[in-house]
Amino acid sequence: GAVALLYAAVRRVASPAAALLAGGVFALTPIAVLMFRYNNPDALLVLLLVAAAYATVRAIEKASTRWIVLAGALIGFAFLAKMMQAFVVIPALALAYLVAAPTGFWRRIRQLLAAGLAVVVAAGWWVAIAELWPASSRPYIGGSENNSVLDLTFGYNGLGRIFGQGGGGRGMEPPAGVELPAGFEGGP
Repeated sequence: GAVALLYAAVRRVASPAAALLAGGVFALTPIAVLMFRYNNPDALLVLLLVAAAYATVRAIEKASTRWIVLAGALIGFAFLAKMMQAFVVIPALALAYLVAAPTGFWRRIRQLLAAGLAVVVAAGWWVAIAELWPASSRPYIGGSENNSVLDLTFGYNGLGRIFGQGGGGRGMEPPAGVELPAGFEGGP
């Protein structure tokens, strides 16, 4: 899916040969070949971010509010896959739209603010529900230090991953107050 979207995005601004080359290089990139063979959220993250790039290309063509808001929503959904790692593309996509969209500067700013709101809504609903749900009756937020989605978002799955800091969360330790069955030892 990501290869097809990349082909379609490049095809809108370049020749079919360039689009085919872009899709082929992406499909045969060693890390993509390796990572997408396994059931992990990286493939979904990439699909959603390539879809956001495609929507941005479409938005730039005619200064379309609908397409740039869709790009924001796709980035928000990508946040649900890998949290703040999805936000790495925001500056590039926003700058491309700000520079290239064929409309007035203040309209571009308003459209980008609407796209930003779409990111917050698409990404924030789950964070809000998880944070508002009583901690005593929700599953433990794995990877967090204190059973908090915000800790997970900004810590282990946020700035920690973006800046390459290891650790994060309790690892294999159970949450405070949870006793392990006999024969199981907690620890990192």
